[in-house]
Amino acid sequence: HDRPVHHQPTGFISIFDVSSRLRLNAAIPNTTLTAYKLSTCIPLISCMPNHHTITDAPPSLSVSDAELLQVIADFLAMGHVDNIVAMFRQEPRYFGWSGQLLTDERFAVRLGVSVLFEHLAVLCPEQLPLAIPSLVAQLDNPLEWVRGEAASVLGIIGTEAALAPLRLLLSDPSPQIVEIVHDIMGIPLHG
Repeated sequence: HDRPVHHQPTGFISIFDVSSRLRLNAAIPNTTLTAYKLSTCIPLISCMPNHHTITDAPPSLSVSDAELLQVIADFLAMGHVDNIVAMFRQEPRYFGWSGQLLTDERFAVRLGVSVLFEHLAVLCPEQLPLAIPSLVAQLDNPLEWVRGEAASVLGIIGTEAALAPLRLLLSDPSPQIVEIVHDIMGIPLHG
């Protein structure tokens, strides 16, 4: 069956899902992304009035991991966590990018990662351990806020494998990090 083909006017971007070889066309009026609703499975569908399109991507079209990581960060910054939940559930290798997402300077991205993991903890807890190595790597980050965000997401994961590395942060030079870790691990602060 034929699917409608939409020619992209200026101001449109394509979000390409590498594993499914499908594109989602999304309008960005000014700098605000038009609202999306993605199901938890592929194909991805745009819910913009008069712009419902699904197109098979040409085999030669590819998106680099760096470009896809940027799209994920941008969607989190705009509050489109449901879209990213669907992507992570469809492609588990994205869990390995979690630590890198926490290095984004935009607070909304880092907040989005926490919200993302709260959703994923309910929907697919068996996949959460895939994020642990990338999050643990950020516990040594020189930036205090990156260490704190990584600790918080590891706390959301909550398994022994996620919590054990947090013990190293009990002696972090930042009192805020120490307080976060005490809170996550349920250890009372003395002093």
